[in-house]
Amino acid sequence: MNDNRFYNKKWFQALLVLTALLVWGYNGINFRKSVLSGLVSASDEAGQNNDAQRLPVISDSIRNPFFHKVKTSQIAKAKPVQPVNEKPIELPPMTLNGIFYESKNPMAIINSNAVHPGEKVGDVLIKAITETTVEVEYQGQTFTIK
Repeated sequence: MNDNRFYNKKWFQALLVLTALLVWGYNGINFRKSVLSGLVSASDEAGQNNDAQRLPVISDSIRNPFFHKVKTSQIAKAKPVQPVNEKPIELPPMTLNGIFYESKNPMAIINSNAVHPGEKVGDVLIKAITETTVEVEYQGQTFTIK
């Protein structure tokens, strides 16, 4: 075998390693420079200076697959959520026949039945009884019966 070929010489192998390191280092430095100095926001392109939405851009010719530029006009505005049940809650038919008010033991007669605070008439909870009104709760809403 002929060991006189130039690619078998130590000086040539060292030159290859040095060339590879220089090329790799130069590309690495340029890559870092382009990423650090190429921070562009979508609003800067529109003429606004908003630092909230900054997107890294490597180069004009290279597309970064991890970031997507979206124009602010393309962003959908959130609409308020409307409740599923659009009808207002209505209290079942109740007739207040009378109130017997004592501060320690108030009582009301509703649909011909005597009730005290904390009791229920069907699905309706009696919350409070005053001298002229009865406060009730039905499906999470409070109503006043006069």
